[in-house]
Order: sequence, then C-alpha cells, then structure tokens
Amino acid sequence: PGVYGMLDMLEGEGRQQVNMEFLLPTGIYLNFTVAGSDTISAIKKMVWKNAKNEPLFSALSDPDAYVFTCINMTAEREELEDEQRRLCDVRPFMPILRLVAREGDRVEKLITTQISLLIGKGHHEFDSQKNHEVNEFRTKMRTFCEERAQMRQMLPWYQWMEYNFPCDLEPCSIVAQSGKSRSVKKILVNVKFEGSEE
Repeated sequence: PGVYGMLDMLEGEGRQQVNMEFLLPTGIYLNFTVAGSDTISAIKKMVWKNAKNEPLFSALSDPDAYVFTCINMTAEREELEDEQRRLCDVRPFMPILRLVAREGDRVEKLITTQISLLIGKGHHEFDSQKNHEVNEFRTKMRTFCEERAQMRQMLPWYQWMEYNFPCDLEPCSIVAQSGKSRSVKKILVNVKFEGSEE
C-alpha cells in the first residue's frame, strides 16, 4: 500500500525521526531527517545550514523573510507563521515543506492561525465567509484589544504589577478575640508558586 499521509509517522508525541523534503524558492530540493518534536524555527535553521552548501544560496534573503507552507490534514494550504509550533503539532499531510516569501500582514496571519487552531476551523473558511457583520466585529474587537493592551503598557509600574499579578487575600485562620485589641505591626505574606503543591 502507498503512503496515506504522515499520521502514523508523527504518532507517539513526535519522538520519531521523519524524512522530510524541503522545496526552496530558488528551485533547490533538500531532503534530510528531522525529529517530529522539532519546532518550525529549528527546522528552518537546519534548512539554512544545509542550503549553504547548495547552489544559489546567495540568492536567498534573510530567513525571517520566508515562511514554510504545507498541505495540512484538512487538505488546505497552510502557512506556518507560528514558528514555535512543533512538526507533530502542525501535522502536514505529506512530509513536504515549501519555503516561500512572506506576503501580507504577518500579525494578522498569526492571529488568524491561532484563532483557527482554537475553534477548529481552517483559516480559508474565514476568508470564504462573506458576512459583513462577522468581519466588522473581528475588526472592532481587534482594535479594542490593541487599544486596551496599549493602555496597560502605559500604566505606571505599580498599577501594571497590580494588573498582571493581582493579590489574592487568604482568609485568616485565627479568629480575632473579641474585647481584646492587639496592635500587631507585622504582616504575614503567604506565597504560592505555580506548579508546586505547597
């Protein structure tokens, strides 16, 4: 039987080695093995390292000027803007990545990619939607969120700390004795670190 996608190759948390094919914008074809757990940025560095030994390397621009594209499991062409994703998370249909020049607004594409991952729809479904209200809502929400984020960045450091790391008061375990006034000039701070059970 033939190969029907990379689903089996990327099973097992991406620990397996995958023989990938890379198509460069100069027309050069590269073929080497990468780990399924490698990030797209690490794979791009490996491509650049291997491409240095190939003809027409000088015709390539800076690595940041390019983005990988692939055909994903839903048969859509996907630009891999988020280079912190692992290959096993991208799940290309075939072990082929094409390097193309970046086009358009990178921030907009990255946000669209993240939204499509969260809701489980491809970004082409966003583009094919001709609903004016949905597009207007997305534009207004993006503008609103950008304004709020910018306002928070301009806060004085104390207010910024209060916003990003709000205090949670823990109820006092010692019941105050009525009738006795104690003036304790000490403060008890209970610190709990994320990920610890103590």
